[in-house]
Amino acid sequence: MTKPNAEAEASLTRKRLAELLHYDPNSGHFVWKISVGRCRKGEWAGSMARPDKQVTITIEGRNYFAHRLAFLWMTGSWPQGRVIHRDGNPRNNAWSNLRVARPRKATPRKVDLGALMKRLEAQVAG
Repeated sequence: MTKPNAEAEASLTRKRLAELLHYDPNSGHFVWKISVGRCRKGEWAGSMARPDKQVTITIEGRNYFAHRLAFLWMTGSWPQGRVIHRDGNPRNNAWSNLRVARPRKATPRKVDLGALMKRLEAQVAG
């Protein structure tokens, strides 16, 4: 399974998503509106085959994270930035459990000066 990406997101619109899937904001589940390939109308959409347990849905040969599809469904646009599951459960895609993460500030790396000096001394001595 390939990783979802921005190029795939750019190609999928809210209108097309609504033609293919129904999203229940209370449960967080997506259900197919039409039969597509192995997926049948009325079945839950998505796979939890990823090691991080996030739900992915394949639409027209491209993979999407269900939590990002929920944002597209509810707001009409893709989220800017990472989506956080408030309860920490990557399978819970209920609308009330999702939020866009605040941008991270670049924080200076802490450097252990003692360890750095020992490495430099060893290199000079070596």
